[in-house]
Amino acid sequence: LKAYKYALTFNIWRYKETSKEKETQYQSINQSFRMVGSINEKHGNKIIAFKTGNRVSLEHMNQYVKEDKRVDVLKRLRPSKHTLAEAKLKFPEWYEKVIIQGQTSERKKWRIKKDVYEWWK
Repeated sequence: LKAYKYALTFNIWRYKETSKEKETQYQSINQSFRMVGSINEKHGNKIIAFKTGNRVSLEHMNQYVKEDKRVDVLKRLRPSKHTLAEAKLKFPEWYEKVIIQGQTSERKKWRIKKDVYEWWK
C-alpha cells in the first residue's frame, strides 16, 4: 500500500496548483487521521474538509498509477501462513468451528462515550 500511496501522491501533487510546497510531501501511511473541527498543533487552525465528489473504488484509482504499483483487490491483505490442510491438523477446534460449521467471530467495534470523542470542542 505504501508504494500505491506514493504513486497516487506523485500524480496529484502539483507545485502552485495543489500546494505552496515545492517538495512532494509523502506522509506516513501510519499517520494518524485528523478529525474535522480539531485544532492543528503546528498552526492552531481548525481542521476543515471539503466534499468534492463521491467515493471511488480501488479499481477506479488503479487506473491512475503504473501497473506494477496497482493494488490487487483480489489478493488477501494478510495471507495465511498455513495451508487449509495444515490448519486442520494444527487448529482442529478452529477448523471445526469456522470451516465445517461456517461460524465467524464478529468484528470488534470501538465503543466510546461521545463526550470523550468530542473532547476538543
